[in-house]
Amino acid sequence: MLGKADFLSIDQKTIDITSVERLVEFTRYNPHIINGFLQDLELAEDLNIKSGATLYPLGTVMTQKRVERLIKLSESSPGMVLVFKFKRTPKLLNNFRKEIKEEINKLLKRSNKNKVFRELLSGVSKNLTAFIDDVLKDEKITLLIYKMKFLCESSKSKKATLYFNHSLNVAIFSLALASSDNYKEIIQKDKKKLKDIFMVGLLHNYGAIIWIEKILKVKEAKMLDVYWDENRNGYYYLGILRFSFDIMDSIRYLCEYYMDRKDFVPRDGWPETIANLVLVVEAFLCEENGLFGMPQSMREVVDGLNVKMMDNKLNELAVQTLTAELKLQDIFDFYEELQTLTDECLHENSATPYPVTGFKSPTIFVCSKTIGKCPYIEASVKAISLVKDMGVLKKGKYHRCLLLTPKLFTFYKKHYHEIKREKDSAK
Repeated sequence: MLGKADFLSIDQKTIDITSVERLVEFTRYNPHIINGFLQDLELAEDLNIKSGATLYPLGTVMTQKRVERLIKLSESSPGMVLVFKFKRTPKLLNNFRKEIKEEINKLLKRSNKNKVFRELLSGVSKNLTAFIDDVLKDEKITLLIYKMKFLCESSKSKKATLYFNHSLNVAIFSLALASSDNYKEIIQKDKKKLKDIFMVGLLHNYGAIIWIEKILKVKEAKMLDVYWDENRNGYYYLGILRFSFDIMDSIRYLCEYYMDRKDFVPRDGWPETIANLVLVVEAFLCEENGLFGMPQSMREVVDGLNVKMMDNKLNELAVQTLTAELKLQDIFDFYEELQTLTDECLHENSATPYPVTGFKSPTIFVCSKTIGKCPYIEASVKAISLVKDMGVLKKGKYHRCLLLTPKLFTFYKKHYHEIKREKDSAK
């Protein structure tokens, strides 16, 4: 049972509210704040009480004074049941659209205070208003986004609004990455593809927002697991709304990722491409904003994403694009060089950097498959012995690679020299 989320059913032609208390929430009634009240809410049928008397006839538009009268009436008659049915008029829907766009503009202003984010979003900022207008032409999508906004804003916890902001941010940042040069050949300025990416970014956590009150009661250590459990539940509700197979498949991949189903990560089909892009953006924003814990620095988060990329847990194109677009060139160069060295292995990428726990952490390359015939394996000495799995390396003993380990040392020397030169030139 969805509770107050039921009132904005996409399939119904009316907006149904089952109590005065819900009406107060929905209209944002506040006797001290006049400007916040929801305008153009018009009754679709007579508002009657049990005796048959009509309080307000069909066509009545809700005002602050009328809601105030209903509050007093319900207080004097505690057992009274009122069911409100409101029209989904063009005026009301335009108010919803206006509020959604205002929220997006607020987030853009906030992001633009950060120089790196401002540059990242510059490719979509100019045309974003027209793009959002086009998305919101669909009444179903407008109602869906407004429902998400309402559920978070009417929550007892102020933290709930962070989750709606997260939905919008993931959609916007995913759109920005998709508009970068790295995705040019894949996207080719195709509006449908850009809409697909935006919608997956927006709706990836629809289930979490529907059950936001439940999530906010969970202890922080378990919150991420519950968050994705509810997103999986929400996936089935989204199915009723008949989104395209590409959108639904992409959201399914995202939900399954947190059930340790990562088969889609290396694939380049369209739904997989969307899912991989949104997954990286979502993970970045979650950690950078501290949605489930303490916020981390941009550099720390991106470094961690690159480690997961090296472990084949995140898509290479998506992570490298984010790293480059956030101007973290030294991190990009470092992990790209690690990948280049790994690709030089003579035996199907058996060479593996160890340990890969963060920027500059690898000290050697080892042979993950212990290929004895390789002339570069240090067969007489076991370089490491793992008592548990570490990334792509399973527990066990491994030998040093004598081809790539020296090249790693050489790269470090060059890498540190370049960093020092950049710092000196910046003084």
